[in-house]
Amino acid sequence: MNHPVCSNYKLNTNGTGSLEITVTDSINIPLSNVLVKIFKMSYEGVYNESAAGLLIAQLYTNNNGIISIILPALNELSSPNEYYAASIYKDGFYSAYIYYIQIYPNIQSIYEVYLTPWIAGQPERIRLFFQPKRRAIHEH
Repeated sequence: MNHPVCSNYKLNTNGTGSLEITVTDSINIPLSNVLVKIFKMSYEGVYNESAAGLLIAQLYTNNNGIISIILPALNELSSPNEYYAASIYKDGFYSAYIYYIQIYPNIQSIYEVYLTPWIAGQPERIRLFFQPKRRAIHEH
């Protein structure tokens, strides 16, 4: 099943990088058709104790459990109070969230997220992910 990218918000910045998120279950089987929402978060307060976000894209993972998107650079060097965040949702699984996603020009940030199956009668659980792998994007 092919799902289009929904872009709701235009970002203005210099340079682009990419974000790749791979979603698997707890035994490392890729999950397709997982809804991934990307937000631009703006943090406020003396200790960045609050934040507000704007939805900028909605994507669904492919058959390999992967989404990939090119985004304008947004990181602690360009804007210390603005970052990307992502929510990851699939029916039958507990949700996961990625905070403080930083995108650097010509760099690919890679997150490997695993979802735990929902268990009837158990309290709702969430997973938070913070640390990506990064690799340079070589332009030809």
